[in-house]
Amino acid sequence: IVKATELYGLAGTLSGLVAVGAVYFLMSALVKWQGMKVIQRLFPPVVIGPVIMLIGLSLSGTGVNMAAENWLLAIIALVTAIIVSMFAKGLLKLIPIFSGIIVGYIAAVFMGKIDFTPVIEAPWFSLPQFVTPKFSWQAILFMAPVAIAPVIEHVGDVYAVSQVAGKDFVKKPG
Repeated sequence: IVKATELYGLAGTLSGLVAVGAVYFLMSALVKWQGMKVIQRLFPPVVIGPVIMLIGLSLSGTGVNMAAENWLLAIIALVTAIIVSMFAKGLLKLIPIFSGIIVGYIAAVFMGKIDFTPVIEAPWFSLPQFVTPKFSWQAILFMAPVAIAPVIEHVGDVYAVSQVAGKDFVKKPG
């Protein structure tokens, strides 16, 4: 979205977002009409696996760069997530990543890494900036294919959760 806004402006990007919504709608209508078999034919495991790996690998660079800039905070968050994952009980054991984020954020506040100035200076009430969408084929063609990646990732996640839980959530989502 950020890159599309740089290339086509906010008004053009809005038309791309409408196209993304249309792609999601068409994919869900296709699943409703034909069932998951059509998605399984379009995106077999040989496609789903590499797409999920690419999403993770593309995000890893950001994580490594952020950790390099704040290595102490990264260690605090990572160690917290590991400890919660290994030793917590009940509900807390289900959210080790979230626990690491919370503890890391609290540590960042105490270390003075969080700047609250924009929050303090922000007005209490304000209206968002309204923009009329501008039809842009370039923005639509740029953004619409990107909508397919989350669909593939979601299907892969459903398969992974099905394997872990020992239930077929593809046939019966629950």
